[in-house]
Amino acid sequence: MGKRKHKVLIVDDEKMVSKSLGRIFKKIGVEFVSCENGDQGLVELTNAEFPFSLIISDQRMPGMVGSELLKQAREVSPETVRFLISGYSDMDVLVEAINKGYVQKYIQKPWDIDDLVAKVREGLVRFRNTFENERLVRLAKKQSKELYQLSNNLNKRVANHKKSIEVLDKKIGQIKTEDEQAETVKAPASVDGFEKMFEEQNILESGKLNSLFHDTLQELFKQFSAVAQKNGFEMPGID
Repeated sequence: MGKRKHKVLIVDDEKMVSKSLGRIFKKIGVEFVSCENGDQGLVELTNAEFPFSLIISDQRMPGMVGSELLKQAREVSPETVRFLISGYSDMDVLVEAINKGYVQKYIQKPWDIDDLVAKVREGLVRFRNTFENERLVRLAKKQSKELYQLSNNLNKRVANHKKSIEVLDKKIGQIKTEDEQAETVKAPASVDGFEKMFEEQNILESGKLNSLFHDTLQELFKQFSAVAQKNGFEMPGID
């Protein structure tokens, strides 16, 4: 509950009873709200920003009786601890309400103040423990859901990463294959090497190789001659 203070809801059509209970709660430092009937009590429970720690209701009230109020209170605010004030004449109703879980504590009229205070303190501890347990359960469910989502996202990222690696491996394999092929047909460093390569690859017939080399030398000679003339040199002639 942190620093939140306990708050008790008193429901009784007799104002003197509500005031008497209010004085007791003030002495033990507990805030309270008073209502005169069950309908008002349900409105207070429903509109409460934070659940009441405890509701204490008289059984005999005009309109809605206390046991019915506490039955509905369990649905509206299940965390709130439910006390019923009653006399011996209502014992059958009280037993049924306790057995069905509508009532958690019984306050007998006329009550003993020390006994009442002890039961109220016990009820407040019960609320705190119940509220804290439910908070931890909600937190555990939330964290479990977040962990599940995180695990799913991580699995997706791993799968995508694996696909990326497979694509890169494939590209690397292609590059290696291309490099090996390029190494196989790498141009020789000499004329004899060219001649051997052409013969092995059946690119040109041996009879045409001399013509190819001759034409190539003629073209190179023309280019070198042009460069030499620009620089004041004269190239010797070739056949």
